[in-house]
Amino acid sequence: MNANLTYIHGVFLKIFGCGILLRGKSGIGKSEIALELISCGHQLIADDIVTFTRKHDALIVGTSEKLLKNFISIRNLGILNVKKLFGKRA
Repeated sequence: MNANLTYIHGVFLKIFGCGILLRGKSGIGKSEIALELISCGHQLIADDIVTFTRKHDALIVGTSEKLLKNFISIRNLGILNVKKLFGKRA
């Protein structure tokens, strides 16, 4: 086990250049909030499972699992490809 690697359930976004992690119980609306923020021009980094890696004392990087990259799961809508819906900026 790598002490510099952590997995967290949530939605991770880049908002105004900062990483923001939305956490909460399943079904509470994290992905719906994320989708609204993406439609306003912010970027999806990861949905559902976020991998955080400590690069050094001052830097922690959050990423998506490769299979889930660009996808977000929205209750009653299904799995959406954010890149296809909003373009590369998303």
